[in-house]
Amino acid sequence: MMTSKRCIIGCGTYGSYLLRRLIEAFPDDEIIVLELGDRRSQSESEAGLYSESMESQAARAGRYFGLGGTSARWGGQVLFFDERDNPLHDPVWSQIIAINKRYKTRVIENLFGDRSIQPLLELNDKGNLKTGIWLKYNKRNLFKQVNLYKKSEIQLRTGCRVISMNFTQDKLQSVEIINEQRIRQIIEADIFYLTAGAIESCRIMLEMRSKGKFTGTSDIGKHLGDHLSVELFKIQNSTPAIQGVNLIPIWHKGSLVTKRLLVYTSDGRVGYIQGVFNKHIRIFTILKQLMFGKKQTEFNIKELFTGLVFLLKLAWNLLIKRQLYADPKEWSLQLDIEQQYPNKHKLELSKTNDKFGVPGIKLDWSAEPEDRKFIEEISLQFREILLQEKLQFSDCFNNVVNGATKIEDVYHPVGFMRMGTDDSAVTDMHCKIRGAANLFHFSTALFSSARSINPTGAVFCLIEAHLEQAIQQKTA
Repeated sequence: MMTSKRCIIGCGTYGSYLLRRLIEAFPDDEIIVLELGDRRSQSESEAGLYSESMESQAARAGRYFGLGGTSARWGGQVLFFDERDNPLHDPVWSQIIAINKRYKTRVIENLFGDRSIQPLLELNDKGNLKTGIWLKYNKRNLFKQVNLYKKSEIQLRTGCRVISMNFTQDKLQSVEIINEQRIRQIIEADIFYLTAGAIESCRIMLEMRSKGKFTGTSDIGKHLGDHLSVELFKIQNSTPAIQGVNLIPIWHKGSLVTKRLLVYTSDGRVGYIQGVFNKHIRIFTILKQLMFGKKQTEFNIKELFTGLVFLLKLAWNLLIKRQLYADPKEWSLQLDIEQQYPNKHKLELSKTNDKFGVPGIKLDWSAEPEDRKFIEEISLQFREILLQEKLQFSDCFNNVVNGATKIEDVYHPVGFMRMGTDDSAVTDMHCKIRGAANLFHFSTALFSSARSINPTGAVFCLIEAHLEQAIQQKTA
């Protein structure tokens, strides 16, 4: 079997997963990895990148660079698309869902090394209830899961930026990289993977198009969407449950198994309701900040005493009850709902350069009046449910300025490097970028919407489908 030289551009969440699986699937192939960051997890500003947006924080607050990428900082909740995410029976979504169903077992095994998790998820995955599972704290950096022996055989270049792509007709022959010292180098390969994150991958392709290096005519950069995340209700003095579903996450072998309720608007938009717990307890907020790399440790004696009592309850519930402790005095219902596709939002190159001397990115995104209308529709639905269940609650959404505000660290940018079968799709259904015969892309931007999930696991399924096809082609 002939060997190939493969180049991964960006070794964050998806690049790391792809690297591990390429090593396992093609052990004799030569692999070179190009990463903007290094072994540290760096925010956009720490990495010296630049973005601008009037409304969206997805670039500044939602992405991290370095080996392992964003999941190394935030962790990652693994869920998958299914038929409930396709209420309008769109044929492209039917294919995406089929890929998720076919490969989700393999993805779960690769991430957790444990088949017992899947029956636990599927047991609760019915009706309007969908379950997910968080990566373990010590497993969230996927680069660290790459085989240590094989790491020594990888050509790993950190602190470098792709500044040019060199095509011969539709084949990408090489990329040019530059480091912080402005030293340039040409990297050649047979197959290239653009896994630099949704926003940065799009920025690279927009820059190549502006320079005439890429002549594709797809809708790249158009139809930027995201989940609208809104706190709908605060509920007091009640066990965190609704419609007979206990929303408290379960503790399973070091991971939290979460629950969410799927919701639909009258025009077929998909979203989900989930519980948010312990926001009013300072020690819990501080604990989360420390876990996710932030530093905030100041608190007074009263908060210390209250916090110690809470930590004892938290430890008891995790160790004995095998579930997260959720203070029943107050908890919230949060709505995450998709935006319409197609839409007028887009990504463009900024007129401001970053520290590498290349253009930054501009996000033209906002919450639209119709978004508020559909949030209100779901809010009314659940207000009636809360009244029927005689729960004590207060409304939150009506106090939100402009109708929709990100209240949690929830950023799922989608739509602007969309996969599909039409001529305007940026990639085909095998994630190959149109106009480039040997360039593949993997990120959340492949999906026109995030529907009811955090799309990380769904992208891993696309990687598995690509690898299976590549193996078949290589052995044919």
